[in-house]
Amino acid sequence: MNVYNKINNDTLYSNIERLHAEEPLLHRSDYNRDRDRIMHSVAFRRLAHKTQVFTSDKGDHYRNRLTHSLEVSQIARSLNLFIGGNESLTEAIALSHDLGHPPFGHAGEDMLNELMYDSHGFDHNIQTFRIVTSIEKRYANFNGLNLTLDTLEGILKHNGRIDIKTIKNKFFYLKLEDKTKINILSQPSLESQIASISDDIAYNCHDLDDGIRAGFFTIDNLKNINLINKILDENIVKFGKMDSNIITNELIRSLINNLIHDVVDESIRRIKKFNINKYVEIKSAEDLVVSFSDNLKNDIIQIKSFLYENMYKNKNVLVSANYGKNVLENLFIFYTNNPKLLPVNWQNEPGGSVKDNNRLVCDFIACMTDTFAIKQFNKMLNK
Repeated sequence: MNVYNKINNDTLYSNIERLHAEEPLLHRSDYNRDRDRIMHSVAFRRLAHKTQVFTSDKGDHYRNRLTHSLEVSQIARSLNLFIGGNESLTEAIALSHDLGHPPFGHAGEDMLNELMYDSHGFDHNIQTFRIVTSIEKRYANFNGLNLTLDTLEGILKHNGRIDIKTIKNKFFYLKLEDKTKINILSQPSLESQIASISDDIAYNCHDLDDGIRAGFFTIDNLKNINLINKILDENIVKFGKMDSNIITNELIRSLINNLIHDVVDESIRRIKKFNINKYVEIKSAEDLVVSFSDNLKNDIIQIKSFLYENMYKNKNVLVSANYGKNVLENLFIFYTNNPKLLPVNWQNEPGGSVKDNNRLVCDFIACMTDTFAIKQFNKMLNK
C-alpha cells in the first residue's frame, strides 16, 4: 500500500525554487534535472575511488562510495514505491548524500575536522552542500549545480533534523537559513527520511557482506544476532544445502527485504499515529515518519555493535585508516605552507586570510580521491 496516496498533496511541490532562477524544461521535471546534474558531476564520478570501509588497493569487489551511493538509491526507490514521495527527489538526495566525503572514509573526515578546528571544522554534510552550491563548476551562469531548495534541504537533513543547540557549526546553519529560507529546525522531508534510512540499510547489510568477503568474520559468527539467525534458519528450510557464497548472498538479500518491509509497516503505523493527512504535516510531526519499528531497532543495534567490534576496529582497517589520516595531515600542512603550489584553479585571490586559505586547501584535499591523495603524498615525499 502506498501511504503517500492517502495524504492530501494539493500543496505538494507547488513552489519549487532554486538559488538561481532557471527556465523549466519541457521534457524533465525539476527533480529529474537535479538527479541528472548530480550524476553528471565530477564529484559523483570521484566517489568510485573513495573509501567506504576498504581502500581501493584491497580488491575490486569491495564497496566504494560510488557503489554505496547507487545501492542507497536502489533501496530508496524501493521504499519510495511503497511509502510514497517524489521518486526523482528521493533519488537525487540518495545519490548525492556522500558527495562531501573526503578520501579514506570517516578517518579522513575526522582528520580534516581536527585540522580545521579553528576554522569551523569539517562536516561531510556541509561539504556536500558546498560542493553542489559553489565548488562544482560546470555552468556559465552560476557555480555549483543550482539544485532545488528541496534537494538541498534533503542533503542537509539526510541524517535527521538539525538540532541547532548541539551542532558545532551554528554559524553555517544560521547563515544558511537566512540566505535560503530553508527551515533548519523542521523535520526532514519524506524523501530525505527515505534516503536516510536507506543509507542505514545499505551500509549495515553491505558491510556485513564485505566483512565476510574479507575474512573478518564468518556466517557462524553472525548467529548471535537474533534477526540474522532467524533468516539463516528460514533460508535453510527454503533452499536446503547451499554453497557458502550463496548462503551469504541469500542472507544479505533476505536481510535487506526484512528491513524494507519493517520500515514500510512502521511508516504506515506512524502516518496513522501522527494523524498525517497532508504532505506538509510530515515536516511538523513530533517524530520521524520513516523509521524502523522498536523491535527491529534492537536488531539494528546488535548488527552495528557487531560491525564496530569485528570490522571497524579490525587491525587491518585501523592501519589503513591511520595511514589515510597521515596522508591528509601531511598534505594539509604542505599546501597551507605552499599555497602557490595548488593548481591554478584552486588558488585563492591575493590577500586572502589564513582561514580562507586553510578552507581552500581543505576543499582541495576533500575533493581528492584516495588514489590521487596517495599520489600527491608520494610526490611530496620525493621532493
